[in-house]
Amino acid sequence: MRIEELELPPTTIIRLNTAPAGEPPSWQVLEDLSTGQKATAVLLLLLLESEAPLIVDQPEDDLDNRFITEGLIPRMREEKCRRQFIFSTHNANIPVLGDAELILGLTAAGGANGGKARIALEHMGSIDTQSVRELVEEILEGGKDAFETRRLKYGFRELPMNKAELIELIRNGESSGVEFKRDDIASEKLAGEVAALLNLEGGRILLGVEDDQTVTGLTWHPAKAEEWVMDTARTHLQPATIPYWETIGWDGDKVVGIVSLPRTRRISPTRRSAARYGSPRCGSGRQPATQRVKKRNVSINSPDNFVLA
Repeated sequence: MRIEELELPPTTIIRLNTAPAGEPPSWQVLEDLSTGQKATAVLLLLLLESEAPLIVDQPEDDLDNRFITEGLIPRMREEKCRRQFIFSTHNANIPVLGDAELILGLTAAGGANGGKARIALEHMGSIDTQSVRELVEEILEGGKDAFETRRLKYGFRELPMNKAELIELIRNGESSGVEFKRDDIASEKLAGEVAALLNLEGGRILLGVEDDQTVTGLTWHPAKAEEWVMDTARTHLQPATIPYWETIGWDGDKVVGIVSLPRTRRISPTRRSAARYGSPRCGSGRQPATQRVKKRNVSINSPDNFVLA
């Protein structure tokens, strides 16, 4: 009697449905998939029920953001009570939307062969920790300015203001971040107010509200008022900025227009506009520009700054 030993090849075949949503399934074997599709298929298998820890190094290298947000993160949130996930990533969606229990900010120095890395104590914690949140904003999101620019470019809006919040805003009066204006002012004047607010931390301009807190409402149709605001922001500031516009009905048929401006880079007036718009906002009004402020405004007037056109 003779016994022969045979080495059988693996019989498991992995296929991924690559058909768009709504189309008939198109199952492709692993060998025929692209690098990103292979990573998707393998990661889906790794996310099957298990109690073993899962360590993934920069999944965003081979996965698109949509799969990370809609495929990876929901499953990870379901499973993280049973198993531990450790990710090395530059993608903010993973620690933020994945509700990471611990975020570690790694600081590297030196080359690939002799480099070193360290983790500062202030860069350890959850997203609720102020220093960690600032690190995520700066490193993973590219900073608040970059995030805000992307949000505005995509047309993603903030949560709309409600009437109770508007009443409180008007009751508190004008401040360094809130300005009351009529909608019949000149476009150049509105542009100057926009620049003054953006020079600080952003803020809101309430159109249809008098300086004494009386609500007179928009004199234009809200759609025309919005067109005027957006046109002013595009044509009277360089580079153009995109404010967030919303309206809230007041007593009777009155409507208040709200122009919200994010915190962004400093806006400096041009030389020819310095005398007119050189006064920065201070509290509820402007302070006359000192010689030092005027010099500062001119010195930061560069292609990297917003200027009044």
